[in-house]
Amino acid sequence: MALTVPLIKKLDHVHASITRMKDPLDDTSWMIWCEHIPRIFSICGIDPHVYGKLEHPDPALDPESTTTWDINDMYAQIIITNNISKDQMVHVTRLDTVHKIWKSLEAIHETRDYQIAIAITYPF
Repeated sequence: MALTVPLIKKLDHVHASITRMKDPLDDTSWMIWCEHIPRIFSICGIDPHVYGKLEHPDPALDPESTTTWDINDMYAQIIITNNISKDQMVHVTRLDTVHKIWKSLEAIHETRDYQIAIAITYPF
């Protein structure tokens, strides 16, 4: 049985008019931001990168796909970083893939929202 490698094609980067939200992510806007940003991911075709569903190709086996994957991932990183406030950059600096960026933001904000919900439900 032959191993099939998913076809990785260069994404079309023409969605500039919709890739910047009016209100970037800040410390208080995760719930709303998280409702809207996946639509941008979908329109721009970056969902597989953001959610970690498209693995990085082996450069030794497929250098062309590796280059394309890297360019697409960088495009996805730019979409996220263009939609977060400068204060949120501390959570994503030095992360080298969009999936790591997404997981970092998710971990920070999901935990914070959970703590707020607990505090409201069980005030001390």
